Amino acid sequence: MAVTAITGCRLEKTDPASEDAIMMRILQVLAAIMRHRTSVLLTDQAVCTIVNTCFHVVQQSASRSDLLQRNARYTMHELIQIIFSRLPDVEVKDWENSESDTEDGNLVSGYGIRSAVDIFHFLCSLLNVVEVVEMEGSTTTQTADEDVQLFALVLINSAIELSGDSIGKHPKLLRMIQDDLFHHLIHYGTCSSPLVLSMICSTVLNIYHFLRGSVHLQLEAFFTFVLLKAANLENSIQIQEVAIEGIVNFCRQPSFIIEVYVNYDCDPIFHNVFEELGKVLCKHAFPAGGPLTSSKFKPSKGLWL
Repeated sequence: MAVTAITGCRLEKTDPASEDAIMMRILQVLAAIMRHRTSVLLTDQAVCTIVNTCFHVVQQSASRSDLLQRNARYTMHELIQIIFSRLPDVEVKDWENSESDTEDGNLVSGYGIRSAVDIFHFLCSLLNVVEVVEMEGSTTTQTADEDVQLFALVLINSAIELSGDSIGKHPKLLRMIQDDLFHHLIHYGTCSSPLVLSMICSTVLNIYHFLRGSVHLQLEAFFTFVLLKAANLENSIQIQEVAIEGIVNFCRQPSFIIEVYVNYDCDPIFHNVFEELGKVLCKHAFPAGGPLTSSKFKPSKGLWL
């Protein structure tokens, strides 16, 4: 009842300061509900409604005060952390192995994987949000909204970190990462700014850490079509540096080198990812005819690991 009453509020237009104060109070109440120990009794629909209401405030805050915007984004982040930190304790249900999106009505009360799947799908969809930019001559073009993408990647990273390897126990959530999420990461990884590419690399590194056994094909595609291409000398220096840093961060993982060689280079149906990564690092560490500078140290570290 409390969730329905709060999320169903309709604000009358007054002065901006009063409206901001009311929306901040709504955010505080929603966060308090989810933090309370009895929040585990909330239904999946109620939890999704809370997240949807919070994101609605995030959208509205873009044209309002910075304080409201920061508070809304912080609350959204906190909600995602609370919801996905519970995932390791959620049991796998039979409906997850079916193609149906309808959950069994005999399940025990309390939110769980149903809301996690819906919310994660929503976060993935934010990566594909576009903004319309007006050009000269009354023409318009659609470009990816970088600010929304970065915010979505932060939330997705938190969800993956807190869920850990328990994501692999839930087929619907795992398929969403394998298909929807990696589709967006690879697509935008090839045409994004250095900042977005850096966040994408961090996200994929998190996925590798927890789900490496379930994303062989996806990781091969990411290395082949994103990192190796971004590290090409024809790209901007900033993009190259982000790509090299991403490769080195992977190389720092204890068993990464062995896993890449065994899973890809030793398998005739995959690309020689290990060989290509080595070539790229050598090319950047020892450029033909180029002077030795500080920018060459990072790829050198990747070769020494």
